[in-house]
Amino acid sequence: MLRKKIAILLILIFHFGTLVNSQELAVQKQDFNNKIIATVDKETITELDVKKEILFYRFINNISKDKELNHDEIVKNLVNEKIKKFEVESDQFKNYLKIDDKEINNSVYYYLQQRKVSIENFNQFCKKNEILNSYLKDKIVTEMKWDQLINGLYNRNINIAISEINKQVENIKDENEKETEKNKIINKEKEESLMKYSLEFLEKSKKKYVINYL
Repeated sequence: MLRKKIAILLILIFHFGTLVNSQELAVQKQDFNNKIIATVDKETITELDVKKEILFYRFINNISKDKELNHDEIVKNLVNEKIKKFEVESDQFKNYLKIDDKEINNSVYYYLQQRKVSIENFNQFCKKNEILNSYLKDKIVTEMKWDQLINGLYNRNINIAISEINKQVENIKDENEKETEKNKIINKEKEESLMKYSLEFLEKSKKKYVINYL
């Protein structure tokens, strides 16, 4: 009888020890996912945020797991995204930046279409990886408002040398083709200028916030 009680006690101790170890592993895993790796003022970026971003980036760009992604670059991109969101939602700018739902939905659709990803596959991906369906939409809204902000601030500063562009297209005989090519060059130069201003304004905006990489 004593041996039987000892055996039962040992089984219970072993079971309890296994349960505790399992719980400890679960807590450790949770702690790793919740580990803060960067802060922007009071906002945090965790390992879980980076993991989700990597999963999203691989899926949306059809990148295999074999290809290594730069962890630090992903973190910096998430920091930049937070800075942009802070700016477009700030009291200084938020009332001037308006985008209607139809335009947002069209942009989401076009974004996925360009990458040959259906809405159904994207929703399945989000469900499988416990990512909110609004993950992409939120990113696109931030970028659309940011572009609207940069365009509003710097569009008047853009100087296009029309005379130089006219020289580039002067050999094109067809007038319609010439005008199309001319507009293409103008739009490209405008986009490049706005991109430059966007980077400059982002670096300027970063000085307004306390950014820490932990």
